[in-house]
Amino acid sequence: MNKKYAAIYSVFMLISLAVGIWIGFYAPTLAQVLSPWGQLYISFLKMCVLPIIVTSILSSIGKFLQQPDFRAHIRRFLAILSAFLIGMAIYGIVFALITKPASLLTPEARIEMGRLIAKTEVEANPEFAAEKTISFRDEKQTEEPRQLLVFFLKIIPSNIFESLTSEEMLKVVFFSCLLGIALG
Repeated sequence: MNKKYAAIYSVFMLISLAVGIWIGFYAPTLAQVLSPWGQLYISFLKMCVLPIIVTSILSSIGKFLQQPDFRAHIRRFLAILSAFLIGMAIYGIVFALITKPASLLTPEARIEMGRLIAKTEVEANPEFAAEKTISFRDEKQTEEPRQLLVFFLKIIPSNIFESLTSEEMLKVVFFSCLLGIALG
């Protein structure tokens, strides 16, 4: 894109943003009249974003796998990712040790917070709720593999078209990555 057009589009976008904010605050009846048009715009935007995400992931993974030194790149990526994840875990532990979250709560408040978190987990994913899971092994031995299994069950789409229509982006990205690897 030409730099002149990019500057014109940027200025036009900022002016449109300012006009939209002004209409929202100072002309609410006009904002309600224009609301269906805004919803139509957002629907078109959503319609265009998903195919762009899918094709960009597919093409970039496919091109990446066709490069002769992609194994070195994968090793480097995994090393950086591992270092980043370990660094974030250390940061979280140090931050929790320094700030001591929930240290001022009474034991009753901590129990209530635990119940609230458990209730939220049950409401978020009832088929994997702790109350509905029957375990025949020692709970300590099966805790980690079950959580990993639940994670994979959540990101693997059983129907990619259903995931696309319900805007489950993690499932769409995972499918796109697998398809890109297969095409590569």
